[in-house]
Amino acid sequence: RNTELDVSLLADPDDLDLLDHASQLMHRGQRPVISFDCGTEDTLLDENRRFHETLKQIGFAHHYAEFDGGHDWDYWDLHVREALAQHAKALGLL
Repeated sequence: RNTELDVSLLADPDDLDLLDHASQLMHRGQRPVISFDCGTEDTLLDENRRFHETLKQIGFAHHYAEFDGGHDWDYWDLHVREALAQHAKALGLL
């Protein structure tokens, strides 16, 4: 299974280090709400698990869940409502 990330679509591939961003935010006292999930058949599952574990290790509060499915529209269709509700709550829209 290929665990390499395709960074070709990023404006700045050097800006990919999410752990560095999380650490910087913690040191500044800024902690955005982070909630993410991943399908157990998703090619990005290992990266999501590592990100979740690292956030736990540095004490960055977040929510992570895994569900059946892959990186496809079937998975997204099942979970988009939860994601939108979380964003609306975090933005104070609910």
